[in-house]
Amino acid sequence: MNKEAFIHYLLGFVDGEGCFCVAIKKQESVKMRWLLDSVFHITQHKRSQKILYDFKKLFGCEEVVEKYGQENTLMFLVHRRRDLVDKIVPFFRKINYY
Repeated sequence: MNKEAFIHYLLGFVDGEGCFCVAIKKQESVKMRWLLDSVFHITQHKRSQKILYDFKKLFGCEEVVEKYGQENTLMFLVHRRRDLVDKIVPFFRKINYY
């Protein structure tokens, strides 16, 4: 599979298994009392974990972790704001997906 076809495959995979999420949390320890908690993740059964590591390699950031409470489910997880702004969002904007 060539690189362009692989990128389109990954895009379709994210469409079905991925999520961008921004939560607003009340946090007494921060100055404004509210915290924006942003995350991008892709979830997959551990038997298909290779695809999660493909995403990790593609973006060059974050980690693959076990999903809390689901020992057979793994997540490629990006929660560092700098990685979201510099790597994840530009990738999707570049290809006019979102």
